[in-house]
Amino acid sequence: MKKYSIAIVANTLLFSSLFLPWTIVQNIFKPITSNAFETNDGKILLILTLLSFIFFAFRPNKTMVVIMFAFGFVSCVITIMNFIQIQEKTNSINLNNEYAITSIGIGLYLAVVTSIILR
Repeated sequence: MKKYSIAIVANTLLFSSLFLPWTIVQNIFKPITSNAFETNDGKILLILTLLSFIFFAFRPNKTMVVIMFAFGFVSCVITIMNFIQIQEKTNSINLNNEYAITSIGIGLYLAVVTSIILR
């Protein structure tokens, strides 16, 4: 089980990153944040992390390791694609709007890093 401890920690961090802000819009009045659950991708990542926890609850064998690698790869692709799309949108909003500043939140950064570790 020691051998899989990094994957368990990364999976836990990925799970917690879903609840943290993925985007932040700072306007005149108050900041507006959104997390992963406001997209369908966040729901897919939630399912993948929960399935990963279930697989880790059992004794991992070679088949489960391959499945876990596939889950890590899918989560890596999803989070990197979201990062790129959100970055493009924030750049577009920041160029066209002088009353609001948008940025990527800590949750998305954490999701990208932990999904790369899981891969």
